[in-house]
Amino acid sequence: MKSSIVVLITFISLSCRAYHRSPCTTSISRQFQFENCYAPNLNPDLSLNAASFVMSHNSATGYLNVHTANNNNNTYVSNTKDAIKTAALHRVLGLYGKTQVGTAYEQLNNGARALDLRPKLYNNNSIGFHHGDMIDLPLITIDLSEFISEVKSWCSDNPGELTMYSGIAAMQQVGDVMNMADLSRFGGEDASFCGKANWSKDNLVTCYSTDSNSSQSSTQSFIQCTDLKKSGQYKLSQLQSYAKASANNEPTNSAYELGPPANMYWYPFNQIQAFWQVDTASVQIGLLHGSSLLDDNRLSKINAILVDMVYNQEFDSISIFTVDNVALNGLALFSVLRNACGQAAVSDEDVLPCGKDLSMPHLNTSHSLPFLWDAALCLAFGIVLVGAIVMVFPAFKLRDEGPQDHRLVCHGHIV
Repeated sequence: MKSSIVVLITFISLSCRAYHRSPCTTSISRQFQFENCYAPNLNPDLSLNAASFVMSHNSATGYLNVHTANNNNNTYVSNTKDAIKTAALHRVLGLYGKTQVGTAYEQLNNGARALDLRPKLYNNNSIGFHHGDMIDLPLITIDLSEFISEVKSWCSDNPGELTMYSGIAAMQQVGDVMNMADLSRFGGEDASFCGKANWSKDNLVTCYSTDSNSSQSSTQSFIQCTDLKKSGQYKLSQLQSYAKASANNEPTNSAYELGPPANMYWYPFNQIQAFWQVDTASVQIGLLHGSSLLDDNRLSKINAILVDMVYNQEFDSISIFTVDNVALNGLALFSVLRNACGQAAVSDEDVLPCGKDLSMPHLNTSHSLPFLWDAALCLAFGIVLVGAIVMVFPAFKLRDEGPQDHRLVCHGHIV
């Protein structure tokens, strides 16, 4: 999705304490490269545009649910049949286009340090959010003030973290920005995003597309990112190339070309859009497959692949690294970015290893499905076992009764 409509807000408090994620369960701690869910603070002498941040793409969709279309402030909701159909379509598209799981607090707790917001003014003068260009739906389950309250709550609980940032201070040092945005004194700063979005319409990589080789066939076939044994590898390779081009190509100020900005005054930040984009065809094909952007993210395992790419230093530089579904391996991505050499604060007393001197964090395959999947497998095996018992029991019963005459008698005649 095009990310030109982005608001980024800085909410920071200055503290010398390192970051310890809470709660820190066994599965969560394995996503960190240090024990006890620990990550060092950002280097305060680092230029802000040289610091690396995980951004949750279209953050407000974390509040999107099946009731989102019921909005009295929107003209499409009425009692007519057409309006009901439209509302139903909006619900389907909304759930398809949901890119995040959880509240702003939960997204920050899952590794995000920048939030992609799409504010919209509604008819009742409240400021909520909308979805984007391709799936432009109202997000009325949360408004701007409530969203910011969630962010402030997380910042208060984690005062040493730079959580959202202001484009105004892009050329300043991290320590200066943390002082400016100290919640205890100023309540935070706000500004519009002033970075190069690297949204190249001619090069977008979608999860679903038609197979051009099937045009001569009687049946239409599709290329899909979730088919990891076949066409999915091609799609993943495309998205990896798109992401790397955003950081590794020759610098350019062209909005239509991938690559870091040539002029840091106009584009202090560089965004890497490392998620499946959408167009009309991909949405239609995705809906036909009963999929969603969250499913595409999970089944393609793209977030795990991105962590591996960052760990193996495949990007020349990283400023804003934007992903879908930050709840899945977002902490691992945060960890490898924070522990890259030069990113973390260091002291003479405590010199920590960095980069590939640290072990690769553990990667999850799903943030919510293992239990349900195990339950489904147990249920399936149980059904098979019961079926086998039902079939085998009569056979043993017949064996115990001795030889049987299995000839069929039909109308008094033995057949």
